Amino acid sequence: MASVLDLNINAQNVCCDKVLNYLRQSKDGVPLTYRYMVKTRLWDNYCQLTDTSPSEAFEKLDNTINVPLKILDELNYKYKCTDLCPFPCCLDDLHCWEWDLIKNWVMIENCLSWLSIGMRMDKIAQWHNVKIDDIRKWNTKRKRLDTRAEIYRGFQDYLDYI
Repeated sequence: MASVLDLNINAQNVCCDKVLNYLRQSKDGVPLTYRYMVKTRLWDNYCQLTDTSPSEAFEKLDNTINVPLKILDELNYKYKCTDLCPFPCCLDDLHCWEWDLIKNWVMIENCLSWLSIGMRMDKIAQWHNVKIDDIRKWNTKRKRLDTRAEIYRGFQDYLDYI
């Protein structure tokens, strides 16, 4: 049986192999609800593979179960972005200028917080070892950054994979 990474990603409807790389290295597996497992008719085969009681799903329909990729491979599971993706948004939806923001988000957030309490830009630039022009740029784009802040924060756990 082919491993998850050997699958044709385009045919499997997965937005990127970065998610699969993350999931392969993650010990948690893919979080799926019992309801989803029953609805997609994976539950019976899952029970056979793992010696789980079939009635367990019906007692906890909306609870989440973490299914390892190895078991999903054995179930011939068709991977979909919505099931797999732990990222806060699709990587294809990001603009190229946002990649730097994501990679440096903690520092950018710190600089803007110091700026918001009245610290001078030259002191912030010195402290964080960044250019004053960068701080000015972030400050002028503050509204845009604030609207996307949750997305940038959400990517911080996955910096090694993107």
